[in-house]
Amino acid sequence: MPNKPCMAPPCRGASQRRTRQERLLMAASAAFFHFRAPDTKPPDTKRYIRLFRYICGRYGERFFSVPIPETEALMNSMKRIGLVAHDNRKQDLIEWVEWNYRILIGHELICTGTTGKLIETAIRQKLDGEKAEQFSVRKLKSGPLGGDQQLGSMISEGEIDFLIFLWDPMQPQPHDVDVKALLRIAVLYNIPTACNRSTADFMISSSLINESYQPVIKDYAEYINRNLGGAD
Repeated sequence: MPNKPCMAPPCRGASQRRTRQERLLMAASAAFFHFRAPDTKPPDTKRYIRLFRYICGRYGERFFSVPIPETEALMNSMKRIGLVAHDNRKQDLIEWVEWNYRILIGHELICTGTTGKLIETAIRQKLDGEKAEQFSVRKLKSGPLGGDQQLGSMISEGEIDFLIFLWDPMQPQPHDVDVKALLRIAVLYNIPTACNRSTADFMISSSLINESYQPVIKDYAEYINRNLGGAD
């Protein structure tokens, strides 16, 4: 018996708009029936999540009275890990990296300039032959020269999944405003963040480090669309 076509329920008026959860559920159902061939099993979980996000972004306005904001980003099993340390904390970070290098080499490492060079050297010394030559770390600018801002920008663009930032609580920094901005952005976009070795140990030991994960990010549509009075 052929599958029945998926019929989207009629949109409600502005005063009866559905909740965000209802809209997302409807989009997922539409995605499933739109792409599923007759007499086939449902797609696996990862494929379904990708399909779910695609249909929400592309077809949301076709089914619903308001657009669906993209407020959930899927982290893949291979994480993009930001690593940063102030001068007095660099040795702590290198020791932590040397202890956990077997896990870290399975992920993409992004570091600010000087820290990146030290980490790349430390991990290469742990590897043999061709693996050592092929291993590399993505290095940004040094923190005081804009590296922290680069990392913050990558977080806001969804290009960093995980941040280890060993900052120095005992010394003033010339780029202190950049440090605060980076930590604020990490909280804003709800990415796992460690500012000391103990937290970093708990994070790297989690089973989620090698699994897909979908953090929930606060919907800021109300702030973006706020009324600014007579401003253009």
